[in-house]
Amino acid sequence: MARGFRERRKRETARRRLAVLKWLLLIGGLLGLGWLAYAAGSELARDDVRELQEQIGMLERDLSEQTGEAEALRIERDETQERLQELQRRYDEDVPTGEARELFALLREQLDAGVGSDRLRFLTGTAGEEVRCDGDPVQRRFIVQTGLTRGQNDWVAFADNAIVARARGEPALADNGLPEAWFDETKPVTVTFTKIDSGESEAVGILPLHHSVAHGDHEYRFVMTQAPARGLMQITAERCRLPGGQ
Repeated sequence: MARGFRERRKRETARRRLAVLKWLLLIGGLLGLGWLAYAAGSELARDDVRELQEQIGMLERDLSEQTGEAEALRIERDETQERLQELQRRYDEDVPTGEARELFALLREQLDAGVGSDRLRFLTGTAGEEVRCDGDPVQRRFIVQTGLTRGQNDWVAFADNAIVARARGEPALADNGLPEAWFDETKPVTVTFTKIDSGESEAVGILPLHHSVAHGDHEYRFVMTQAPARGLMQITAERCRLPGGQ
């Protein structure tokens, strides 16, 4: 009986040892799985960290490039503004405005009409000097051409025939709407002054008109009005010595 008791104790002890061993194995397996999970997680975390670091590096490079581009754009903007300000300054200095612009337009008209630049410089430089006129005006009358008139007495000359004046206008209309032979004094006329030695100039508008022509050391000042006789224009000319002239 004692022998049977010892056998039962041995078997019981063996079972307890086997149960402990199973628990140890189970715990060891769990620990192993935990370690594997930890290792795998650590590797994934390291991969994530590396990826994030790479992204941070790319962002820093992009930021650096964008900062450089922004600085370049700022410099280009500043240079453009400086060039614009310089162009505005030069424009304000070189382009005439107001009365200066009107005078510039008159000078251009004179140049286009054939007046020499040296002559214009001389007249401009001596504009402040006193002008002396003869005080003996001369009057001439002539026919204003309308395209319907042909014949003589359609021009007059001044300055010993050095300046010739002609005029053209629109024909007047009769009550029945048909054109007359004389010009319509209510419409603009064009008076052309031709210098024998150089070029010509014009006075355009409704009478009376004023015009001047420089010839030699003199300036001839003309006043154009309607003559008493229908179809004729009257020109009154006065000769004045130019500043610096003899």
